[in-house]
Amino acid sequence: MLLVADRTKEIDEIAAIVDVVMSEGATAAEVEQAFRDGSAQSYLIANDDKLTIVLGMKEMLAAVGEANMTPDQNRQALASLSKE
Repeated sequence: MLLVADRTKEIDEIAAIVDVVMSEGATAAEVEQAFRDGSAQSYLIANDDKLTIVLGMKEMLAAVGEANMTPDQNRQALASLSKE
């Protein structure tokens, strides 16, 4: 489901599916890992206890930089976000 949403390259559609998957019990870190395992273009960014979705590695690097994080720090932040 996540990878199908990723292929649409529509942030709103990807976000809707991420919400569904997380409401079924997945964590933000698990969703991000599913994207990475599937070579997806979508990335989750932990921003002030909320999630942002960006498309593409360049955009991910810019987003984590704007949040004053490294990609590794972003993964740690995703892991620390509680399920909502």
